[in-house]
Amino acid sequence: MTCTTISFMNRKGGVGKSTCVRMFASVADERGMPVTLIDTDESVAVAEWHTAGMENDRWSESVTSLKTMDQMELLDHVIALKEAPGEHICLIDTQGSSSEIMGMIFEVSDFIVVPTRLSRSDTSEVGKIMRYVDLYRAQSAKVASPRILINAPKSAGESHRAEMSALFDSYGEAILDEMLAERTALNEMDQRGLLNVMRDKGPAVKRKYYEDVMTLARGIFDEVTEGKFAKENA
Repeated sequence: MTCTTISFMNRKGGVGKSTCVRMFASVADERGMPVTLIDTDESVAVAEWHTAGMENDRWSESVTSLKTMDQMELLDHVIALKEAPGEHICLIDTQGSSSEIMGMIFEVSDFIVVPTRLSRSDTSEVGKIMRYVDLYRAQSAKVASPRILINAPKSAGESHRAEMSALFDSYGEAILDEMLAERTALNEMDQRGLLNVMRDKGPAVKRKYYEDVMTLARGIFDEVTEGKFAKENA
């Protein structure tokens, strides 16, 4: 296999799917791997981020993007990547709904990440995705085991702790040790481009801060991919 496909799922907006795509793209690009971003979300946040990065000169020629809601176009593109020579990373930003394209994404994904905030409405969507995976598997389809990424609040209240406890009770083994934490640099990345390029081309005063957030991104990336690409950054 020459292409590793990682998909980010949750029907709720604002949980961190597009942020994860940006972080993972920055890590993979830093490690010298070509990256393809596939945006299947009607908000086209990832595609717009690509445009912003190009305009701000905070992008890499090794990172390309595609917008599609067509399941056959998605499949054809991923198959072409898997048949291409060399290692490649494909990152898919999804809507998370139980649509035909969602089933196709299940089939082509090597890793599935389900980001969630600690609110009842967000974590309930996690349950729906996990049940949808079980349904697919019952139909003899092979689906990667989803990993749940908690998007932690700056300060956890009682309701947050209760939701976290409920998540661990239901899906403990599926929850990543690493957590997505709020960082100003992640918001800047949304407007400017790849975080590794921002670090390398940005003002010296911000480089350490950007590198600290890259460290967070590497930790999540490596846990999701089970250390498969960790040596690339050695």
